[in-house]
Amino acid sequence: MREVSYSLLAKKYGDYDILSDGRIYSWKRRKFLSDRASTTYQEVCLMIEGKREQWKVHRLVTAAFYGPLPEGMQTRHLNGNSRDNRLSNLAYGTPAENIADKERHGTMLRGTDTPMALFNKEQVLEIKEALSNGVHYTEVAKQYGVSESVVYCIARGKTYKNVGPSLFISSPDRMTKEQEAKLVELVYDGKTISEIAEAIGYNVGAVSRKFKRLKGKSIREFRKVAA
Repeated sequence: MREVSYSLLAKKYGDYDILSDGRIYSWKRRKFLSDRASTTYQEVCLMIEGKREQWKVHRLVTAAFYGPLPEGMQTRHLNGNSRDNRLSNLAYGTPAENIADKERHGTMLRGTDTPMALFNKEQVLEIKEALSNGVHYTEVAKQYGVSESVVYCIARGKTYKNVGPSLFISSPDRMTKEQEAKLVELVYDGKTISEIAEAIGYNVGAVSRKFKRLKGKSIREFRKVAA
């Protein structure tokens, strides 16, 4: 006897059977579907209402046998093999449990190893070296085409923790007393945010936030802020 799930999912996609061993059978094509992905997870292509849809196999199996994925939960591969989609290897769990599984199995990607990483290891080290040599993160940000906050997070080890030492630099929003004093005068003179940012050599976002806090104050109050 063939093993088939007649769950809500199987009924919804009536041309397909989802088996507990992780295979998907197409009755229309009279064959088991082959993996369509070269990525970490197995995927199959289903024909849904005349349209082709790419589905991750582990999501089909868990939905068929365990029901819809609860809000805020993720699918866990209990043995650490993300391409093993047997029902016995799958379970719903919290993001924390999923991370703990990956930590335990050594499959947790970090920093430059992640597919969506902005920088590779060499670039992160170059950024930290430039900052260590006194180059301001505003200049580094311009060089790499990112915001000052991205560079700041790299320097402090908030991102790419596994690459190089953390550096102690001031926040992008923290101005020197001289910059604050100059900003105060320029706000009082009616200069725009862009003009002020260029004049004091600071990022527009930080100037904008400071500008909003100062706008509407008297010059005496301005001077107190920068004192």
